[in-house]
Amino acid sequence: MTFSSDTIAAVATPPGIGGIGVLRVSGENAFQVVSPFFFQKRDAQKAVDLEKELKARQVVHGYIKDPIHAKIVDEVLLIKMPAPNSYTCENIVEIQAHGSSMGLYGILELLLSNGCRLAEAGEFTKRAFLNGRIDLSQAEAVQELISAQTMESAALASSQMVGVLSDQIRSLRQTLLSLCAKMEAEIDFPEDVAEKEETDSHILQAVERKIQELLTAYEEAKSWRQEFQIALVGAPNVGKSSLLNALLKTQKAIVTDIPGTTRDAIEGNIWMQGTPMTIVDTAGIRTTKDVIEGLGIAKTMDVIEKSDLVLFVTDVDPVKEKTKEIHDLFSKTMKEKFWVQNKSDLLESSSIKKTSASFLISAKTGEGLSQLQKKIAAIREKRFSTVRPSMAPGLRHKALLEDANERFKAARHQLQENIPRDVVLLDLRLGMESIDRILGLSYDADLLNEIFSQFCIGK
Repeated sequence: MTFSSDTIAAVATPPGIGGIGVLRVSGENAFQVVSPFFFQKRDAQKAVDLEKELKARQVVHGYIKDPIHAKIVDEVLLIKMPAPNSYTCENIVEIQAHGSSMGLYGILELLLSNGCRLAEAGEFTKRAFLNGRIDLSQAEAVQELISAQTMESAALASSQMVGVLSDQIRSLRQTLLSLCAKMEAEIDFPEDVAEKEETDSHILQAVERKIQELLTAYEEAKSWRQEFQIALVGAPNVGKSSLLNALLKTQKAIVTDIPGTTRDAIEGNIWMQGTPMTIVDTAGIRTTKDVIEGLGIAKTMDVIEKSDLVLFVTDVDPVKEKTKEIHDLFSKTMKEKFWVQNKSDLLESSSIKKTSASFLISAKTGEGLSQLQKKIAAIREKRFSTVRPSMAPGLRHKALLEDANERFKAARHQLQENIPRDVVLLDLRLGMESIDRILGLSYDADLLNEIFSQFCIGK
């Protein structure tokens, strides 16, 4: 994607049916592009000149008309936002129409026929970055906020979007700029600057500590950014797939009496006690010669490793209740875990006796499922009871911070060994280049394409 001064347009709301749909037009000629199609009255013969007749940032009621066929496409609300006080720092028009795909794309076709082009993915936010309204870390936060799966991840993205992380990085950068200027003065005017290697080392140590705090915040925030994942683990035919279906309230997994039916991990998403979670049904654990089933069991171990909570599902039948493999796996699993005893509906049989388990449920009848969900929600809430970081770097920032820190450590060691200042400055400048790339003060076209291609069209 290359930046241009073209006027662009796109539908900014997701495809589908909804109460409201929004179109966005941005660029120098945004007002001229929309004007021929906007009428304030249904029977008006003259279109509104947006540039001359409408006030800035005022919501105006009207109609989008197709002038060639003399028909109303939709009744809309329109907002005019002149540059530079807009999302992109360009002239912007936002049109709020009804959430009909036919209506929205009918309006879009009219706009595209009048001197603008369809926006590329993320182009509105890219223009906001290139025009200096936001830095690159803030631009990335826009996409993080749009795709956030939890309230905690949304809060972290919002914090980054308003510049909390940027402020921390800019403070580091200013400290480093001052240190570089001081060292350059020591090189150019050695007789005028007192030798202060120890002070310089202390400054770099403080920078390293701050970077380490940011890296620690990244690690702490990883769990906040991801959905809480629950693994259902157990022997074949204890009802793991039935439990998945019962919790999701849909037939997500195939259920049969044949052991080994589930050979791959099957996952579904659910809101449990007001919190989004992912539940993963896994292949039954047993000794098998079946190659495909064996691969499924190996994948179960991978799912356990990636999960936040593991439910070890057993059967009320004491003969099948807990195999040695399951007992051993339970003992080895270091994740949060507890036993769930399924098929309580079979306890009426005098030949079956209740055994100890954290929870007695029936995936078939729904008995105990409500209490199970409350238990899961309580575990999740306890895990996130710690104070959420006020901000945290993303994965791209983490890699750049780690690279920068290595450069600053090298520079500090060189100072302590009395290496010439011009050599020390090489590492400092390389480290600062990584810092600059976090903010987008230094970038290349490939980096921008990679970041903004992940956005939806219209953002």
